[in-house]
Amino acid sequence: MTLAFTSGRYSFTPFVNTHPQAGFIARLSIRSGQGVSSHDRVLTFSPHFGTEASALRYAFEQARLWLGARAGSIH
Repeated sequence: MTLAFTSGRYSFTPFVNTHPQAGFIARLSIRSGQGVSSHDRVLTFSPHFGTEASALRYAFEQARLWLGARAGSIH
């Protein structure tokens, strides 16, 4: 299952890593630009999850919150 999406000049890819002691870790890739001007930041979130699906949903929601905060900061 992929929840990747694009909004404006940003591409978002929520994904999950497993941790042997902590279960699942939510991560989010935020990409912008093209070619040599591209930039990719990867965020790792501190809450750990019992299921892969819940970690993926959390990362997806963080992408939506990031977009909302970004839209709110533009005047």
